[in-house]
Amino acid sequence: MAREHVTVVLTGDGGDEIFGGYMHYKRELSLSHIPAFMRFLLGYGSLLMPNGMRGKKRLHNMLYDHATRCVHSITLFPDGSRPSMYSPDYFAHVCDHDPFERQLSEYRKVPHLDVTKRMQYVDARVYLADDILVKVDKASMFNSLETRTPLLDQHLVEYVSSLPSTMHLHNGVLKYLLKKVAAGVVPAETLTRPKHGFSVPIKQWFRGDLNAYAHELLDAPRARQRGIFNPQYIRNLLNAHASTKLVNYSEAIWALVCLELWFQAYMDEPTLHSEQIPQVEMLRNH
Repeated sequence: MAREHVTVVLTGDGGDEIFGGYMHYKRELSLSHIPAFMRFLLGYGSLLMPNGMRGKKRLHNMLYDHATRCVHSITLFPDGSRPSMYSPDYFAHVCDHDPFERQLSEYRKVPHLDVTKRMQYVDARVYLADDILVKVDKASMFNSLETRTPLLDQHLVEYVSSLPSTMHLHNGVLKYLLKKVAAGVVPAETLTRPKHGFSVPIKQWFRGDLNAYAHELLDAPRARQRGIFNPQYIRNLLNAHASTKLVNYSEAIWALVCLELWFQAYMDEPTLHSEQIPQVEMLRNH
């Protein structure tokens, strides 16, 4: 829609990372005030909960140090599932690779920062740089649109980063400084409105119509012949998500579906367009 009227647009990317807008900043700051032995007891109690149960991962992560806890909190699959998730041959190729090392190495670079600033630093270096900005850049280029990110102005970032973290997260208020600056310019109801992402109901989808679709796609001969995943693990994951509301593997299933569709579009048939793949059309029409 924007491209119909302008060729350059401004984005708000960087606001959460630079000014402290993510909920995990608040959560980790609260956890840092809990004595270590209490965190250990809570984490140990998670071992009694079934995999995928709401809250299990968050409790289990209390067994780890701050950096490891933050990295593990964003994983999609249960801890320790790699040996059973992959086929034996494929796992032999990747077993020595630590998928968490990229982010953990960033945490090790800033041991002197407090809890909040460490997370902001890593999020800016990894999530913002390698995910958010890449996504926006590709989408805008596809539509012949240029974007500008005023909140990532070098001098602004350097200044805001030099301020104490209590200016970013103050008495439980996320993006405290940015909201104070915007007061009187942006309506109060907008500033006080709870954070709301652009989520889609994949949890319900994969318990309904898309469960059969996911089974058909991920357990098809073509998918099994890739030799990457253990077919029984995939079946168990799909069945567990569909059979009870106590567990939620929707994000893991979504990642597997996207990966398989990517294989079909770019590895099996390099010249195939997405609209020529029936499974993609089904997702679009859902």
